[in-house]
Amino acid sequence: MSFNDITSSELNYIPSNNLTTLTNLRIPETGNLQNLLQDLVKEIKQLRSEVSEIKLLNYDLKAEITALKESNKRGLLKLTEEVVSVKMENRKNNSDFDSDVLFSDIPKLPLSAISEVAAFDEEVQKNESQLRQFKHLISKVGGDGPTQFIRSAIRKVFSDKVASEYSWKGTKVKPSAERCYIVSVIKILLMKNINARTKS
Repeated sequence: MSFNDITSSELNYIPSNNLTTLTNLRIPETGNLQNLLQDLVKEIKQLRSEVSEIKLLNYDLKAEITALKESNKRGLLKLTEEVVSVKMENRKNNSDFDSDVLFSDIPKLPLSAISEVAAFDEEVQKNESQLRQFKHLISKVGGDGPTQFIRSAIRKVFSDKVASEYSWKGTKVKPSAERCYIVSVIKILLMKNINARTKS
């Protein structure tokens, strides 16, 4: 017997929880629509539960990622500080090495008396090795811009006491710093530095 052979008198409609359950009086082995709906409701609840768990997992992952980013920032900052510290230490070591070995022909700088400046100024003009070492030493001074370079170079050569005994142009009382040969060398190096920066 096919489904089309069943007449309406053989079917009975029973309302249940706002749902209509269709009961076939002649064919009791047909599936129950109510059970099917309950299974679907359970499946939906389970899916909602899984979605909630996924959302919680996603939130936890975001929190972990944020914590890792913060940790990486702190680690990078610490690493940067260590690199800077090592560079500063290397510069100091190189500076000590330069003073002890590479610049052995140059008197200890900064010069602390006008007589020392005059003697060194005269010696540099005669001694090619001293001049070369002096140029190399001053070229390593650096500085942000011409003014800073000149200032740093002058401080490298002249102690504060000696610098106060000079005038740039010179007066009746104070000798001219500008006329010193070593200051001329500093100015030449400054011009070379400016030209090199302009070309690059």
